Formats: sequence, C-alpha cells, structure tokens
Amino acid sequence: MSNYKELFKNRSFSHLWWGQFISGLGDRFTQMGLLTIAMLLSADSGEKMAWITFYSLLPFLFFGQIFGVIGDKLSRKKIMIFADILRAFLVALIPFINSHTNSLGYIYLIVFCVGTLSALFSPAKLAIIPNMIEKEKVVSANSLVASSGMFSTLVGTLIAGYLIKLFGPHPMFYINAFTFFVSAIMIGNIIIPLKEELAQEAPLSLKNIFQGMRAGLSFINRHQLILRIVQLNAVFSLFSAFFYINILNYSKVQLQVFSQGYGLLLAFLGLGLSFGAIFLGRRIGKLNYNNILFMGFGVISLANALMMFKPDFKLCIPILIFVGIGASLIMITLDSLLQRATPDSLRANVFGARGIVTNFVFLVSLVMVGKLISKFSYFYIFGFIWLAGLFVAIIIYISEGQVGYRIFRSVLRLILKLFFDLKVTGLENVPPSTKIILAGNHTSLMDGVVVAAAYPKKVYFMAAESVFKHSVWGFFARHFGFIPVKKGSSNKEAIAEAIRILEGRNTLGIFPEGHIAADGKLDEGKKGVAVIALKTGASIVPFAIEGAYYAWPLPKKCPKRHPIEIRFSKPLDIKEYEGTEDLIKEVMQDIRQTQKDMEEDGLLKVDPNVIVRHIINFE
Repeated sequence: MSNYKELFKNRSFSHLWWGQFISGLGDRFTQMGLLTIAMLLSADSGEKMAWITFYSLLPFLFFGQIFGVIGDKLSRKKIMIFADILRAFLVALIPFINSHTNSLGYIYLIVFCVGTLSALFSPAKLAIIPNMIEKEKVVSANSLVASSGMFSTLVGTLIAGYLIKLFGPHPMFYINAFTFFVSAIMIGNIIIPLKEELAQEAPLSLKNIFQGMRAGLSFINRHQLILRIVQLNAVFSLFSAFFYINILNYSKVQLQVFSQGYGLLLAFLGLGLSFGAIFLGRRIGKLNYNNILFMGFGVISLANALMMFKPDFKLCIPILIFVGIGASLIMITLDSLLQRATPDSLRANVFGARGIVTNFVFLVSLVMVGKLISKFSYFYIFGFIWLAGLFVAIIIYISEGQVGYRIFRSVLRLILKLFFDLKVTGLENVPPSTKIILAGNHTSLMDGVVVAAAYPKKVYFMAAESVFKHSVWGFFARHFGFIPVKKGSSNKEAIAEAIRILEGRNTLGIFPEGHIAADGKLDEGKKGVAVIALKTGASIVPFAIEGAYYAWPLPKKCPKRHPIEIRFSKPLDIKEYEGTEDLIKEVMQDIRQTQKDMEEDGLLKVDPNVIVRHIINFE
C-alpha cells in the first residue's frame, strides 16, 4: 500500500488516474446504453452487440501502429486531450441519431469514429506512464490505472443499469460526453519532464511514419520477449471476445435477465478486475511474472469450466469475480512487461503494433462467436475457453516456468556427474533472495553448463553474441533465455534485459571477465555486473569453477574427462559500495579467494606422494 500512496503523491499520475476513472465511468454508461439499444430494442441475443464491439475495435486494426508512431513523434499529453474532446462530441450524437432512425448503421459509423480516437488515445496513455514515474513502480502504477477502469466498471455498470431502467438509454451518452471533457481537463494538468516532452516532439511526415512503423516491427521481431508478450495478448483477446459475448448470451437465454441483471454481472466482473489489480500491487516483489501469467490463465480456465454446470444468477457472481481476477493478472503483467522492455522512443509504436495483432484476433473472434452462438449452445463455448485456457496455462508452466528447465538440468547434472565427476559445494551460502546475480570465472566452454547443472533454479546467462551462432551452444542459448552481448558495444539493450529478468524475480548468471580466459587464469572484471547489481539491488553471489579449463579449454573442439568442481561463496552486501569500481574489484577478489580455497581443500585430500610426483613431472 505504501507504493500506492507514493504514486498518488505524484500529481501528474494522480491526475491521470482520476481522469481515467471518471471517463471509465462514462464508458460504462455508453456500453450499457448501446447494449440496451442493440439487445433489447433489436430483440437480439448477442450478435448486434458483437457488431458494435467489432466496429469500435476495427480502427485499432487499421490505424493502431500509425497512431503508435504518432504517439512517439508528438506530445502524448496533447494527443490524449485531443482524443478526449472529440470523443465527447461524437458520443453525444448517438441519442440524436437513434431518435431519428431505427437502423444501427449510423450508430456503427459513430462507434467506428469513437474507436478511431480511442486507438489514438490508448498507445499514448500506455507509453506516457513510464514518463511520469520510476521504472520500479511501473507494475504498481499499471495496477492502479487498471483498477481505476475496473472499479469504474463495477460502479458504472451498476449505476447505468438502474438509470436505464428509470430514464432509458439516451441520457447515458450525455453523461459519457461530460466525463470525456473532465478527463481532458485532468490530463491537461499532467506535467511531463521537459527533456522527455521535447524528445517526443519531432517532425511528422508520411515518410517518418512509415520508417517508424518499420522500426517498431523490426524491434518486435528481434526481441523474443516482446514477441512472446504480443502472442499472449492475442490469445487473451480471443478468450475475452468469446467470454464477453457468451456471458451476455447466457444471461439472456439461461438466466433471463436484462439491462439491470447483466449490468450487475458485469459489475462483479469489474470487482474481480479490481481485486486482481490490488492483489498484484500488494504482491510486487514476491511473485515471478511467469507464475502470475500461469495463475491468470489457470483461473480463467477454471471459471469457464464452472460455467458449464449452468450456475444460477447468485453462483455466477463469484465465478465472474474470479474471471475478473484472472483477466486483471494477465493484462497488467503483459502491459508492465512491454513498458519495461521497450525504449521510450518506440514505446507507443510497439503498443500500437500490439494493438493491431490483438484487436485483429479480437475482431475475428467476435465475428466467430457471433455466428457460433446461433448454432451452438453456450455450454460448448464455455467448454472451448476452459480447454484452451488450460492448455495455455500448461504451456506457460512448462516453457516459461521451471518444469522443462528442471528436466533439462537433471539430465545435464547426471551427464556431468558421470563423465566429469561434478562436485558442487557452497550452495548453503546462496541466500533465499528473489534477485540474485551469480558471478564467476570463465575458463572453458563448459562453464555455463556447469553453473546450470549445479544451481537449483533457472539461470539466465549473459553470453557473447557469437555463442548464438554455434550449432550446439546456440540451441541452448536461444531456448534457455540467454542474453546476447555484443563485443565492443555499450550493450544497453542487454543490460536492460538483464535488469528486467532480475526484477522478474529470476537469477542472472554473468562471467565478469567478458570472455573465456585462454590460459585458464582469472582476468580483470568488467563493470557490467556492478552496474546491474547497483541498479536492481540484487545480491551478488561469487562462484569459482575448477577443472573445466582442463576438461574443455579453447580452442579444443571436444572435451576430455577431468574432475570439475564449482563452489559458491557468500553473497556480497552491495549496500556497502557506492561505485562500480570498488564493487567489481570486490567481486573479482572473492572469485579469486574461492578458487584459492578450493585448491587448498583439494591439496589437503590428496596423497603427499602424488603431489611430489606431480611436481617432479610438472611441464
């Protein structure tokens, strides 16, 4: 909760939050008004609402990345104000149009225009959040911003349901128009650091837009993490479309409730979204991002399985709360990962590109489910989401979690034990910290394999870019989360990726020397490990490997049998070091001392006659 209090002390963030909360309330009024017009006045069971949602999201598909590039070239604050003011005027036109025609065609057109402005607003909003706050508070900030929309969903749908019953749907749109004006005023009070505001102001031309689009797509394609985030967003969009339309169909066909009833159900969905945001905000620092995503998809899968048992209205309430919790965990985590992994100059661009993919999936899914509900029972659609959600959760647990890695590590350790008599000591020195950097000597091609086999958790290594080109080691590097490091470069992207991994409660492995020592001797360390540790507050655990140099030195193509030992030293308290120079010296000194301790322990266990013979025959 202290994180939330600090965020609200930030006046700019506070204004953004209140603006989004108020306009979010208005959005629910419009949503319920359109729902009433489409489903009650048209005697429709879900297909018309699917088309309204389709036209509202179609602009994200057409203009998403273009608007993302604009959000990186122009002032994000001004873009948001412009979009809010125009949306206010357009929403106010809906009751006038509906009063003069029974056709939904004109409403589709207005909804499309409002969606276009939302497509302009959304990437600017998501990109501006890291401009206002420190990076380590991004998840908490996203939780709060998400909770504003989610809490407004809860309150707005409840109020709108009662107001529609009393006054009809038309006043709902005027209320939403007013909330857009309020949001524009609140955003006008946001203060962005001058340096970042000027960096966003750039010449805008058709050529620059297309160049920016290519840069964004190239960035996504080059970064496996970004690509994985976009893919998971697309899967979640499919689930969202199917569940949203199917729950509306279920509420009318099975529960036989109308605007007030399904408004109440959506309100409890919003309550679940708020609970998920609060849970995530309170558990920051204690959960791994992969575990959060596994939990999110798992909860959604379970909830849809329960819906297959035809629960009554009261039983639907806790199920929808759980769906909201799962959806909140997924949305906030994916947004936060994307914000942290993307540089400011491309952030809105990447969010816009993601919007194209996710909204394309969502729109196609809306069309599919709109047709399916006329042919299949809601039972089968809930069953599909249940099985698909379970499948995704299992895939995340295996590929993103620890199961596959543990199997790989067990096999690896067995091989090293059989062929190299691997010995592991000092694991008791490793603290139960969530942020750990393992730093050790680098004398052999086997060093990374030795660390992976010895350490009980998954280790993400920083490795030379050339490793990824190797036929054997490249396979492991690509599939086990290695971070490519370019020789002779500042490697800002690699350091940023390493920081993200540590903040995701993972373990990072670094060889501070930056290369394999051809003579087997410890070289000077580079500052990278110290920079990353000081920025993240991670504990540095020095380690030393003995014997790997003799087992597989450079430039030998094949290994030979030789005993290998790895020893972990006690962690360094980085709070005692202010600069990188002193810290890296201490790291290298600890590695050297660990090597010396292993050598001395080894000599004490060896027969003296063997030592004498070794000295006599020494070459």
